[in-house]
Amino acid sequence: MAVQIDIWGCCVSRDIFSIGHRLDGAAGNRYNIRCFYQECSYVSALSEHISKDITAEDLSRFELTDFFKKCITADYNKTVIDAFCDSGSDWLVIDLRTLMYGFIELLSPDGKVEYCTDGGPLKQESKYALLRELNPGFTVNHISFGSFDHYPFLVKFTDLIKERYGKNIILVAVEEAYDYLDKNGKLVNRTSVPESVLTEREIVLELLYLLDCHYIKYPFNCLADETHKWGLSQVHYVNEYYDYALDCVDIIVSGKDVMRRLDRRYLEAVSVMDSIRLEHKVSAGNALVRAEAMSKTKRYAEAFVLYKELAGCGVNMASLHLGRAYLHGYGVERDYAKAIMWLDKAVKEYRIPEGCPDLFTAIWKVNNVSRLKEVFELALLYSSKGDIRCTWCIGKAYRYGKGTAKDLAMAEKCFLEAYDKGLRGSLRELFAVWWVFDDPEHDRMLWDMASQLDNPVAKRYVGLMYRDGRHVGKDLVRAEACLKESAESGNKEAAVDLAGLKGLGPS
Repeated sequence: MAVQIDIWGCCVSRDIFSIGHRLDGAAGNRYNIRCFYQECSYVSALSEHISKDITAEDLSRFELTDFFKKCITADYNKTVIDAFCDSGSDWLVIDLRTLMYGFIELLSPDGKVEYCTDGGPLKQESKYALLRELNPGFTVNHISFGSFDHYPFLVKFTDLIKERYGKNIILVAVEEAYDYLDKNGKLVNRTSVPESVLTEREIVLELLYLLDCHYIKYPFNCLADETHKWGLSQVHYVNEYYDYALDCVDIIVSGKDVMRRLDRRYLEAVSVMDSIRLEHKVSAGNALVRAEAMSKTKRYAEAFVLYKELAGCGVNMASLHLGRAYLHGYGVERDYAKAIMWLDKAVKEYRIPEGCPDLFTAIWKVNNVSRLKEVFELALLYSSKGDIRCTWCIGKAYRYGKGTAKDLAMAEKCFLEAYDKGLRGSLRELFAVWWVFDDPEHDRMLWDMASQLDNPVAKRYVGLMYRDGRHVGKDLVRAEACLKESAESGNKEAAVDLAGLKGLGPS
């Protein structure tokens, strides 16, 4: 059963739990996140609310996700504490980064003060303008964290969460990384240690004294990553940090030999960071992004070498990419047996659903009937969860009767669904099934769609319908023109049809 947790956090906790980032997506199987607020300061949460409430409608003029609208309204309306108290979760994870934000001071005409969180996705000028608009006569000022006496708020905050969660509190120490890996996987050294690091460490000590809680140490030699999903930041770390932090959460929640195991895992994380710095190993997330970029620019051989190295390091996603490389001959000689081996690992062992259509294709190529039945069932499962490529696979199995009984009506349904949901490549299969039906209704459907589309597949079927006089009058001149246009656009089937048309003579 998944452990119920709440997160008072920021980008670091977001990525630890793969709201986010972890390559194997494992966190989602073990933790149910009931309540997550990002970039909401405890000072704001405990401040007296004297200003006008902010609504989602007030924020509709800005380009914000619904999640951030929720966080901003809760922060300004002082409802964050209530949300955590009502969540029903057993554990609270506190990401130190969210405690370090500066504040907005709202000063009313009669001298009352309210504090709100500064920073976050809404630009400062937009935020200040909105607050002034909603609260005429109020003065709006920025207050930096270091210049503010936060201690009374901190004491009240820790008392509240201790009463709510007891000993089930995990503090994640966060610091700005001194150095980072660039887009080429090279180490970039910063010239100085950020001043904020000292403040961050002081806050950690204060919280530990007040909370006496579980604590995940920050690896002192941690690296940031320019290829991070959300861009370069001093707190957007290499993927190895998130593996480490999530493992620490697992250890704490297990309650077994916690301190000894946390110490050992910390030393392992420090050793891994050193190995990356000394180029004894690659950073998994950084290298994976670089390999994918190489594949997109058709530098397949270089990408293959990186994928092999990543697979040797135990990176699950590398098995998917290696399987695809062997399936299509990207950077290596095509080998369906090796493709199936790697894709089996990806789909069955590591549960990477996007590999299912590739595994289906590889097994289809070798015509392994018993395995097709197995992968057909997998495709049914992932199709039901919204994978349209798996829906296409199901349609193909129904069309040819491989892996399941032949059923053209079901094949038609699958190809049409895949096409309607954006998989344009399913058009070829859909038209082929309609052509095989060879009845007036499907001929009408085929003509209505194909005659409106300007692509080689559609042009071919328009040509075939003119050739055979299906739904339209037989016209070999038009048939030849359509088939020729399709063939010249690279459609090999149209080229064969065109060659066969030559012996039929003019219309």
